[in-house]
Amino acid sequence: MVVKGAFQRAVDPITGNEDPRGEHAKLALVAQYTDNPVIIADRDGRIEWVNAAFTRVTEYGLDEVRGRRPGDFLQGPGTDPRTVAEIGACLRAGKGFRRQILNYSKSGRQYMLELDVQPVRGDSGEIDGFIAIERDVTESGELLKLALESARQAVWHWNASTHQVVLSGHFLPLFGYDAQAAAAIDPTMLSITHPGDRPDLEHWYESLQNGTTDQGEIEYRIAAADGQWHSILSRGRAVKDSKAHAPRRLIGIHHDITARKAAEDQIRRMAFFDTLTGLPNRTLFIDRLTQSVSLARRNHSQLGVLFLDLDNFKNVNDGLGHEAGDRLLVAVATRVTSALRAESVLARLGGDEFVLLLPDLHEAEEAAVTARRILETLSESPVSEFTVTASIGIALFPNDGEDPLTLIKNADTAMYAAKDSGRNGFRFFTHAMNDTVMGTLRLETRLRQAIREGAFTLLYQPKVEARTGTIVGMEALIRWTDAELGPVPPSEFVPVAERHGLIRALGDWVLKAACAQNVAWQKAGLPGLPVAVNVSALDFDDPELPARIRRALDETGLEARYLEIELTESALMKDAERTTALLHEIKNLGVSIAIDDFGTGYSSLAYLGTFPIDRLKIDRSFVRDLPSVNSAAEITRAIIGIAKRLSLSVVAEGVETEDHAKFLQDEQCDDLQGYLSSRPLPADAFEHMVREKTARQD
Repeated sequence: MVVKGAFQRAVDPITGNEDPRGEHAKLALVAQYTDNPVIIADRDGRIEWVNAAFTRVTEYGLDEVRGRRPGDFLQGPGTDPRTVAEIGACLRAGKGFRRQILNYSKSGRQYMLELDVQPVRGDSGEIDGFIAIERDVTESGELLKLALESARQAVWHWNASTHQVVLSGHFLPLFGYDAQAAAAIDPTMLSITHPGDRPDLEHWYESLQNGTTDQGEIEYRIAAADGQWHSILSRGRAVKDSKAHAPRRLIGIHHDITARKAAEDQIRRMAFFDTLTGLPNRTLFIDRLTQSVSLARRNHSQLGVLFLDLDNFKNVNDGLGHEAGDRLLVAVATRVTSALRAESVLARLGGDEFVLLLPDLHEAEEAAVTARRILETLSESPVSEFTVTASIGIALFPNDGEDPLTLIKNADTAMYAAKDSGRNGFRFFTHAMNDTVMGTLRLETRLRQAIREGAFTLLYQPKVEARTGTIVGMEALIRWTDAELGPVPPSEFVPVAERHGLIRALGDWVLKAACAQNVAWQKAGLPGLPVAVNVSALDFDDPELPARIRRALDETGLEARYLEIELTESALMKDAERTTALLHEIKNLGVSIAIDDFGTGYSSLAYLGTFPIDRLKIDRSFVRDLPSVNSAAEITRAIIGIAKRLSLSVVAEGVETEDHAKFLQDEQCDDLQGYLSSRPLPADAFEHMVREKTARQD
């Protein structure tokens, strides 16, 4: 049983290791010197330990009662058998309870006892035993009056005839109210009750007054004169006439339990929190993890467990002493906590081992991002005068375990793999997952550096007039060749940029580079041609997009009529009303707007007349099957027909054969783009091609 181990010796109740600071012995001191008798019993109700107050009240020593059930020697002929039966039922059901019962001391003295019993559960959730706290309530008459006046208690009385509530006069002064202030407070104390507790207290009073319940108790908070909140326990009982349903009067007692609540909180903190760092301990962490696993299982979602161990912590303890090690652990706990989301749970298992719960993960990469953020946070500057690194292992539910202990064990295993890999890093439990995520993180790291350095290039693919073959525009296409990764296609790095908040910086680079190149060509004597730039769906969600386009034009000096913005059909249809307003802002700049990949969703047909667009681009998936596949031919004809009716021009993408071009010319498609005219070209090659074609036409 957890508490038993804490009382019998200075050891950690979870691991069984010696507790040199005697932190758990403090729990024994709290119970040993409290005025109320305390019993610790095993799961069968047999006594394992009692405090000094128990011996004082019952006259039985620990050696006389160990292994016995309290009912075997404390109850007598005057004890109510119904109360005994109720207590037995609660114990068998593993429930906490509070009852009053008549007991007998060793010498035969009778005393009325209020018994408060709560079960103690282990890591698995099963009951390990019970803790009972007793309070002698036998005082009466002058003794009771004296006790009430000296204790932080008050008697109250409600008269049904007059509806008056009377409160014993000494109670409110205990909380700093002088006679005048106390007289102004309603005896129910509702006016000084915490707003969050007031509705429950009102309901409790009403249930006693209208006869819904004959007796009961409630805990709530009242404000002292200095504004501090005190915890109050109120008990009430209805006194009725034999024939009346409603009570004739109510009597009760208010008891200031602030000190008791503080002691309970202290005991709870000692049971569930690490005394050095204030973080949850293993017991509380497993409880939170168990709840999160159950929720994730119901929601078919993921969660992550990260096991963190400081590198070379033993050197600090051995070289500088345990006090320096403790300072470091406290500082690490603070530093790591600052790097986490609010819903994350960080716990200390002991020594320099920490464990972290990341609930509701959308993808495994989030756990890796958190691990890397922790490592970066620790390495930003010395922690409590020390340079700190750590090794982190990651296990994911449900792939790496479906119960808390398995997840912790597998995260621990992955942590040792991180240490074996050179420390100051992290590893996933599964090799395949580790390779995948590490590859993505490497790509993200290189992409961030490439954005900082502008390490991209733009290729340009011409758009030609279908009828004459004249170059009438071009599309700028981003390309990236990394020094370590080699050529990385946009289909790989653009989604990473979108996922990690890099797409705005990437989009701004493309806009500015394309506009600057267009200006350079015009200054070099090339004819003015509009350049089309793709805007991602996430970038289109940015309300600052029009201002960013304006800034690119202003900084490069490109006239707005030489810039075209291409947006996918799916990006346009997220929010039609917002989209329309944003498109008008862009259009008012003088920039052209095209819908890219048109025809793949059909979702925008109803809005084509309201969107301020200039051009439709037929998706290459339809052009590829022209003219042999009838469905592709019909869709292409329909798109061209719709565009003509709305006075929009049409560009066909992916034109690679003469058959493609002939069909599109016959159907009066305006412009063509594809390998038939040219592959995407570097800026110098594109310039050379334009000059050649211009010279031939001249």
